[in-house]
Amino acid sequence: MPVSRRSSGLSSAAAAHLSGGSRVSGRVDPGPYEAIIVSHLDPQYMGTLRVELLKKSAAGNNPERTGQLLDVRYLSPFYGVTAFANATQNDGYQHTQKSYGFWAVPPDVGSRVLVIFAEGDISQGFWIGCVQDRFMNFMVPDSRASTELTTDITPGNLKGKKLPVGEYNKKLPQSGGDPTKFKKPYNKDYTEQLLEQGLVDDQIRGITSTSARREVPSMVFGFSTPGPLDKRGGAPKGKYGEYQEKADIFVNRLGGSSFVMDDGDDKFIRKKHPSEGPVEYVNVESGGSGGDPTIPYNELVRLRTRTGHQILLHNSEDLIYIANARGTAWIELTSDGKIDIHAEDSISIQTETDINITAERDINFEAGRNINMRATARQTKDLMFDTEDENQESGRIQIESRYNFNLDVGANATITTHTYDDNLASQTINGNLNLSVAGNRITHIGRQGTDDIDTSFHYDHTLITGEEKHEVTETSHTTIKKDTLLTVTEGALDVNVSKYIYQTSGGDFDVNSGGHIYNTSASSNETKAGGNIIETAPQIHMNGPGAATATKAAKTELPETALLVTPLGLITLPRVTVGMTDDDNETVTYDSILPRAPQHEPWPQHEHRNPLAYKYKKTDRELITSLENEIPVVIEDTFQKSGAPASGQFTSNTAAPPTSSTMPPGGVTRKTANPVSSTVGEPFQGEVPGTVDGLSEEETRALLGALGQRESGNDYTAVNSIGYVGKYQFGAAALETLGYVKPGTYNRGNSALNDPSVWTGKGGVNNVQEFLENKNNVQEVAMIENTNFNKQALLSRGAITEDSSNEHVAGMLAGSHLLGAGGMNKWRNGQGGADAYGTTGDEYYALGKSSLGGVG
Repeated sequence: MPVSRRSSGLSSAAAAHLSGGSRVSGRVDPGPYEAIIVSHLDPQYMGTLRVELLKKSAAGNNPERTGQLLDVRYLSPFYGVTAFANATQNDGYQHTQKSYGFWAVPPDVGSRVLVIFAEGDISQGFWIGCVQDRFMNFMVPDSRASTELTTDITPGNLKGKKLPVGEYNKKLPQSGGDPTKFKKPYNKDYTEQLLEQGLVDDQIRGITSTSARREVPSMVFGFSTPGPLDKRGGAPKGKYGEYQEKADIFVNRLGGSSFVMDDGDDKFIRKKHPSEGPVEYVNVESGGSGGDPTIPYNELVRLRTRTGHQILLHNSEDLIYIANARGTAWIELTSDGKIDIHAEDSISIQTETDINITAERDINFEAGRNINMRATARQTKDLMFDTEDENQESGRIQIESRYNFNLDVGANATITTHTYDDNLASQTINGNLNLSVAGNRITHIGRQGTDDIDTSFHYDHTLITGEEKHEVTETSHTTIKKDTLLTVTEGALDVNVSKYIYQTSGGDFDVNSGGHIYNTSASSNETKAGGNIIETAPQIHMNGPGAATATKAAKTELPETALLVTPLGLITLPRVTVGMTDDDNETVTYDSILPRAPQHEPWPQHEHRNPLAYKYKKTDRELITSLENEIPVVIEDTFQKSGAPASGQFTSNTAAPPTSSTMPPGGVTRKTANPVSSTVGEPFQGEVPGTVDGLSEEETRALLGALGQRESGNDYTAVNSIGYVGKYQFGAAALETLGYVKPGTYNRGNSALNDPSVWTGKGGVNNVQEFLENKNNVQEVAMIENTNFNKQALLSRGAITEDSSNEHVAGMLAGSHLLGAGGMNKWRNGQGGADAYGTTGDEYYALGKSSLGGVG
């Protein structure tokens, strides 16, 4: 292959040096060729790679390195630049070229690419795509795909959780035959970020199943960046460069940013729309029934950075979530129309005009310290001359109440009015004015309007400066518990009473005047004392008969106690303090006037977790004392393949295809029993514990009778040559899917069914002997579950529809019992299919279809 080991420049179009050193022409076969990257350091910043061509040897499938090096340019899927011919010799943005397009380079050294030579010209080499390293795509396109299948390095407090992981280590031994289920090391850096954010258990906002290895065909789209090199102390290093020029460089990546568009995992479908019910998903491949097939789990669009900043548009949960990397600030828009905002520090809003807030129910404010409001009249001033517009009222705070206005003050209440308006005098307050003050009340009054009120003042000290006028049309009661000091610093004190003045003192009554004291009475003036009357004056004139007894002043009646403002009812809210580990997490509650207050994650009152608990009336603060706190949803780990494993055969990188005992099954069950009969059996006469969805009991009996006869001659104790058991010949994979044996059993093959420890006890069956005895009619129960599971899987793949005839459905279900739903879907598309004994899908389809022929 005529290529050369040259510098990274591309100016020379001359011939190349082969490994033998001979000189050849600059023309080559255009290719394409597979190559491995040996350098991605392009001094021209054009994405050029230095690669070594590979070739396939006749002895094996693995490509061999040739030692032949060349430089190949980046062929972007999209790029453009404005025409050079239209550029001018003028300075300025508009006079030069502008480029745009897609940029995604470089792949790491050691990655493989496909290269071509345009028109066979060796100087026109381009790399046109990247060749995936076999099975190394679990982290694509979201480098944070999460699973419970983590390696032993996982800390004990995190074991069993779904965690973001890397790829499995090919240099360590692996058990089983499915790379998707190989244990993978957890991503310590990102797990710690999820812990800080409070999202490590959140399967909506935190962890994700977005991986190319989730299902076949993949419903995941997007891309991720490699992330910066890990240059921390002790980070791993590797060799970089060509031959003797290699140097040690950092090779680990910290993970990058990702943009993904996930069309959802249809193995799990939501039971109800997020506005109608809580987060509950049905595992349709484990035989679950119900659910909305239009709402698969994890259907979303997400933009997330290496450190955890994210914008999430989640279709499955019908919400939009935006958060920063530390979880100190987030905002969520929910299905029912709630907007929840959490800020660890502050929320600042400033506009150049207005802020308008309208709530058709309540507007609630609560502050942990103070609530401050100020109207400055700043925008009324002429900024040039610092004057105010006299024609525009400004600096006003106006509060209007259609009905009651309640004010509850825990300490002093101070109101200061610096100016007044005579128009206030024409206003009246209709109804009761109730003031109740626990401590001192100091009132500074510039001018008070007319009060048509029954006032009840309970206080220690009242100081009035200025002018105060009261015109009372009804009785006014004033009761003072302690001393009253009345000082008029300017002018006179006028007391004008149209009828009587009664004064009563329990002690001394002192009147001190710096001038005359005038008493004018239209009638008698009478004085009566229990002791001496002492008068001192230059002259005393007294005339008349004995003085009459003065009328005793009436005792002032105490008014009714002033009405107390009823404090607002309190609602118990959660507050979560998040530590770096579960042991550090502390959850406390507090009382608030607010019905909901978003906190640092994990916040247990996200609407979608239980929308019925957070509907309109449920969040009415006038009606509730607390709201439900929902725990995070737990959804099965899709990478455990606890439902039907992916269909199709698995081939490894270095070994031959695994045997049937280790190969992941092609569906819920794989029929591999020795053929017993090709005739349609009679419907069995035993108990049918339910029906196949869409079929009557009679049709169910007919279908199961045909399959039981075909599989084992209706023998519950049958065991075939490769370990499939019972009347319907169940294997470990099907029993694991249906929950009768523990996850991972099928990796050990059907022989593992002989181990009692793998059985879960479902249906009261604890070992294979009890299963073969058909304890509790378990085989018939399992067959109904299995068949209904297959039907849901066929529906989800479009292999059957709700309008399909029952005969067609029965044929497809019988074939699925042989090949699995995935295998039967391939069969209907003309891709054949047979079990380990060579039994075909055609035979089983005909068997199932004809089983309903005599049912009327």
